[in-house]
Amino acid sequence: MAMTHAQLVTQVIEMTGRSDKTTEIGVYVNWGQIAVVRDAARRKHNFSFLIKEKYASTADGTESYTFPSGMRAFYSLRIQTAGSERKLLNRTARSKDIAVPYPAGQSEGCPVRYTPWGRNFELSPIPDAVYTLYVRCSVWPTDMATGETS
Repeated sequence: MAMTHAQLVTQVIEMTGRSDKTTEIGVYVNWGQIAVVRDAARRKHNFSFLIKEKYASTADGTESYTFPSGMRAFYSLRIQTAGSERKLLNRTARSKDIAVPYPAGQSEGCPVRYTPWGRNFELSPIPDAVYTLYVRCSVWPTDMATGETS
């Protein structure tokens, strides 16, 4: 049975007898969601409702893009071009630096590779038009607000 956030908080208050900690208990409930997801990930389990496909568009002449917010794990990056779709190849930052020592002179075209760099990724070659990107990833659960079900 799914419980609302308020019902979970009430249940904890009744079990602990701490009615003075209502706000903190709500925060702990949200932290509990994250702990469950982390524990499941250690056991090589992903919750299907946390696996998402996010969409974004490239901009002509822009090399760097940000991964989706709330992303927990990254699986693949695909690009759609004129009716066809293909998976982009991962290239490490070091191999990109070797292949393209002077990024200012990097050519433009339809991206073939991506290079993760922190919370961002770089496409190469630099997009020469607007393309649709598909990011397959898993996300962290969103915080439950009062009235939401688990």
